[in-house]
Amino acid sequence: MNVATVGRELSAQKNSEATLHRLNDGLERRLEERTLELAEANKRLVAEKLERAKIDLRFQELQKDFFLADRLAADIADATRRIATLSPREREVLDGLLAGRPNKLIAYGLGISVRTVEVHRAHMMERLGTHQLTDVIRLGVMARLNAPLPTDRQKA
Repeated sequence: MNVATVGRELSAQKNSEATLHRLNDGLERRLEERTLELAEANKRLVAEKLERAKIDLRFQELQKDFFLADRLAADIADATRRIATLSPREREVLDGLLAGRPNKLIAYGLGISVRTVEVHRAHMMERLGTHQLTDVIRLGVMARLNAPLPTDRQKA
């Protein structure tokens, strides 16, 4: 081997190393760029996942609210149906109870005896299928939720 050949081989090797070094630098830059792009994409995915979780939670809350509203509507309809079975006098006694009046005031307002109010109250509770005054009041309030507003309130 002569010196010229060795020089050419060294020159070729240096050129190859320089080319390899440029390619390596280019690959490292591309790798950095892609890593940054993936990190940004990951941030977007995490944000979207959080947003989806919030939406799912809100959807579950709305489903629960809808279920409760549907159940309340059924309870109101049941209360209205049960109240409709009362006689007019039992309904008057119920209205007095809903107004918070004791039996004596209800009797005085209706012009009947306290004992008659007690009898109407007992029959009313039997017809409504209740055993406690609180249940009667709850049914009465729920039935009023279904009642139309008085005409003077509807105009306002």
